[in-house]
Amino acid sequence: MSKLLNTTEFNFSIKPQNPEENCQIIHSQLNKKTKQKTHICKKKIVSPLRYPGSKKRIVTDIKEIINANNLNPELYVEPFAGGASVALNLLNDGIVEKIGLIELDSLVADFWYTVFFDTDWLIEEIETIEVSLKNWHKFKHTKPQSKRDRALTCFFLNRTSFSGIIARAGPIGGQKQQSKYKIDCRFPKKTLIERIRQAEALKEKVAFVKNMSWEEGITGCAQK
Repeated sequence: MSKLLNTTEFNFSIKPQNPEENCQIIHSQLNKKTKQKTHICKKKIVSPLRYPGSKKRIVTDIKEIINANNLNPELYVEPFAGGASVALNLLNDGIVEKIGLIELDSLVADFWYTVFFDTDWLIEEIETIEVSLKNWHKFKHTKPQSKRDRALTCFFLNRTSFSGIIARAGPIGGQKQQSKYKIDCRFPKKTLIERIRQAEALKEKVAFVKNMSWEEGITGCAQK
């Protein structure tokens, strides 16, 4: 049975002499209203990582594509995980049932694994670490040996390097820290921990986090 719309909920600004334009106005406002009613989402997930050109800008577009095609994906795979904004928000809003993350950079892949499956350790490290130029150099010039080391290295350098670029960028504020923006200006610990806890809350629906190329990851998914 079709669901009836209560038209008293709408405020249409119509023009009696222009029926064609009236139809366009009504169609536009119906779309806006029904989207508001059917997409009552949870609090938006914000990635704890910083990325230039972040994919979070296309989250709404991806949602609309999935909904327009009446899809209900059991698994959404993010082949270039990065900040994972699309995957996290699709999962949080119930658009997909599970997510999988694929990331070629081992630092980023191990960061996400630690966010989901070793969260308390990561948060304790964030709470106690000194955000300083000395530690920036330590992380920048020391090769991490374990999954935990790679996760913390990724997070620290991402939050303290220019534009969040881990490999090639220098520290925020420069080597002399003479800028008004110091090295810790993108490291609000309380906010970042809240973001990590938001992501951790979804861990039961994270199918995998894989450190590999997108070709290997997608091929592996297709063969299952």
